[in-house]
Amino acid sequence: MNFNIEQNEDNVVCTLSGRLNTEVATELCAQVDELIAQSQGKQLAIDCYGLEYISSSGLRLFLKIRKQISGTILIKGMKPDIKQILTLTKIDEFFEFED
Repeated sequence: MNFNIEQNEDNVVCTLSGRLNTEVATELCAQVDELIAQSQGKQLAIDCYGLEYISSSGLRLFLKIRKQISGTILIKGMKPDIKQILTLTKIDEFFEFED
């Protein structure tokens, strides 16, 4: 799993690739806190072009981000099968999507 945070004056982009499973989600909690701190007052985009799998722990990680950031969160390039999981769990209602 790769997790990278890049920022400029107006936005923060978090890039995820690989498998976001329980073990990885637990490891990413501290980095997500950094992501949340960096994105205050900026637009947050989560680049999921390389994301291959997401577990329930990964979904909780997305909800943690959503709960702590008041602005719009844009999810880019999520594969249809992963997006379907977000749709079935109604988590998709908390994010904006771009293909």
